[in-house]
Amino acid sequence: MESPSASLADCDDQLYWGFERRYSPEIPHWTSGAYSQLERRYNFTCDLDDDILMHSLSPVFNELGPTITTFLGYSGERSSSCINALLRLWIASSTRARDRELAAAYDDCIDIGLTALDWFDAESTKVFRRIVVRQLHMDLKGLPGQWRASTRRRLREASSDDPAARAWIDSLIQSMGLNNPGSYS
Repeated sequence: MESPSASLADCDDQLYWGFERRYSPEIPHWTSGAYSQLERRYNFTCDLDDDILMHSLSPVFNELGPTITTFLGYSGERSSSCINALLRLWIASSTRARDRELAAAYDDCIDIGLTALDWFDAESTKVFRRIVVRQLHMDLKGLPGQWRASTRRRLREASSDDPAARAWIDSLIQSMGLNNPGSYS
């Protein structure tokens, strides 16, 4: 019998097909519309399966609504919704996944967090970033030192004119136990 995660892994590349898009490094993100429309549609159907799904995801709708309907293309073969990336991070963390799997989940969330201000409202961006930093505090020992060093370099090279993004970058660097935040060159 095929594992559930194996069958779901193939869904990432189908997002491009479903949205009739191709990967674009210039505009790697897109949205399927307002998350409130999705929420209203599921509530309107009065279907037990939809009710169960909405009940299960209500904390996400309440705190991170735009992450449900916003997607990021990482390459020509891989894309995901922002909430999918965060859920993968939580699951990898709580199941003590291999260090490479956990690091890959962090890479995806960091990619989203670095540019989320352009896609989400300010509060959803703040909540998403805060979750990633707090999770990183807990997972630090499970991440390889080489990943920490390369991520620090990547974060130092990430420039932003946005004070909130710079503060988030600094907090990520500090969470990794690496000093000298604030230098982005």
